Amino acid sequence: MDELAGQGYGALKAAVVDAVVAFTEPLARRTAEYLSDPVEMDKILADGAIRAREVASTTITDVFDKVGFLPNLAGHGEARG
Repeated sequence: MDELAGQGYGALKAAVVDAVVAFTEPLARRTAEYLSDPVEMDKILADGAIRAREVASTTITDVFDKVGFLPNLAGHGEARG
């Protein structure tokens, strides 16, 4: 940060703001793209939910086996014990 040496706090604040804006602009742009297409957003969320469910079901099965719970045969993810 040699370019700020000898300058006041205001120069540091402006540099930080510039850095934060430069970092967040691509995120804001991508978020706006997602929000402009609700159908695509729903598809992305549904795909993510499927993947999360697959990972979680393996983990839940392992936990149920180790703790001794019986799996919920209705498939709602709740344990019966």
